[in-house]
Amino acid sequence: MGYKLPLLTERSLNEAEAGRSDALQRFEREIHQHVTETKRPVTCSKGCDHCCYHPVTISILEGMSLYLWLAGSYLWTADRKNQFAKHSKSVWGLSPEIWMLSMTPCPLLEDHLCRAYEGRPAVCRATVSTGDPLYCHPHHFGLDVTGLVPRHSFYEAIVGAEKRLLRRHAQILFQLPISTAVLYGEMVCKGELDLEDSGPILTVDYQKLHAHV
Repeated sequence: MGYKLPLLTERSLNEAEAGRSDALQRFEREIHQHVTETKRPVTCSKGCDHCCYHPVTISILEGMSLYLWLAGSYLWTADRKNQFAKHSKSVWGLSPEIWMLSMTPCPLLEDHLCRAYEGRPAVCRATVSTGDPLYCHPHHFGLDVTGLVPRHSFYEAIVGAEKRLLRRHAQILFQLPISTAVLYGEMVCKGELDLEDSGPILTVDYQKLHAHV
């Protein structure tokens, strides 16, 4: 499924994807170093979905990338879009603490598995634990954070790169709930919204998003 994006928008999207890929490659080396130094193996395993109930926020650029991945994989259906809209409405404006306590699952979580695992957000790829999975559960998270692989440098690289890219479009970086970012990403990819016009809508008129759902 192809979309004709404005040249500058397409360039920013491609550069954002390349930047995330580079940051993730560096983070994978940090994981290896962390495991070697602590002598604690990664305890993440298929079917463990505790982190899928954590707050996941991404930029509109990454929302566009995830939308295109879902559409290209034939996973962006009317039902899924409705799930994203419901999720967006339920978590918009929640503090991270309340979001965690609410046990609101990611709209891509089905039967303890991520439906977009190969295209999942960078923050999900960088959530890695070498500790007891119990402490990844939202209701126990924070009781023992020693198992999480530190990812400060990863966040700084991602945020810094996307801030610079969005300045090209006279926008600032908004960290949006994953569902909100994908819904806006669809609008940009379909030509219903220019990336340059997204800022005022994000800050002033959130209801316009749901008028398109």
